[in-house]
Amino acid sequence: MEVLRYSADMSAGLAASYNRLVHGLPYCYPVTAREFASAAQVDDEASRSGLAHDAVLVAVDGSAPLGFLHVAVTSNDDDPQGLTRFFWYDRGQRVAGQALLVAAEEHVRAHGADQMEVFHQNHRYPIYHMRHVWGSDRLEHVHALLHHNDYRRRHGEIYLDWPDYDPIAPATVDIAFDIGVEWETGGGSRKNLRVKAVRDGEMIGECHSDSCGEYSRVDEAQDRIYTVGLGVEREFQGKGLGRHLMRRSLVEARDAGYRHAVISTNQENHRARLFYSNFGYHPVDWTYSLYRRFD
Repeated sequence: MEVLRYSADMSAGLAASYNRLVHGLPYCYPVTAREFASAAQVDDEASRSGLAHDAVLVAVDGSAPLGFLHVAVTSNDDDPQGLTRFFWYDRGQRVAGQALLVAAEEHVRAHGADQMEVFHQNHRYPIYHMRHVWGSDRLEHVHALLHHNDYRRRHGEIYLDWPDYDPIAPATVDIAFDIGVEWETGGGSRKNLRVKAVRDGEMIGECHSDSCGEYSRVDEAQDRIYTVGLGVEREFQGKGLGRHLMRRSLVEARDAGYRHAVISTNQENHRARLFYSNFGYHPVDWTYSLYRRFD
């Protein structure tokens, strides 16, 4: 077993390994070799803003990949930090996982970083999961290896799902406002949705949802809508406007052909979790970043 730098000719084997890894994980779908190669490119400015000194590492046994790790270093910080964009190893190949982690730590230390965070949501691999995600705790063998190496949970996002949802018509709210419904073409076969509450020409609340087709080409993703943002101006909070916007959004989405709904929240946002879990959603995936400051 050895750790090599990634090259595009490894993409087919790595795509197959990745597909085995994510089988059965919520919101994770099979990818092609071309899709994997596109994700692993280091010139993807949208996901790499603020990063430098990439190292894309592959553990191999002969020509067979056993694991993968893409690490970089923050470039706009007086206290540089290593950021691992994605990391996995095949179950049962702990030695390969350890070798990748050691190589990544050596790389970021060589570029002045004395700390590293694994699975950072701001630099999510575009083939993996959806917006706001960290590392799914269903990748328990990866999390276990990191904990064994003194990494600890730092940030978290909880995903809640509502399959075959049956929307309820929004109730009247004791606030004067107008509703605006905007459909936006995106990467999915169905459009993304913004439902806005407007009062005296000013937006006072919004529910913003993406087609899950933004994150995968597969048919299964096209029927699911992901609420990525729900907000109400402070003056109008506590009056039922957020609930109204959510219900209106789900009704509009259902009428447009969506059948399943998903939402997420920060692990510390207990108020939002209480709201969503009493709205019809159920938790299906807990995701975390893991962090270590080196000795």
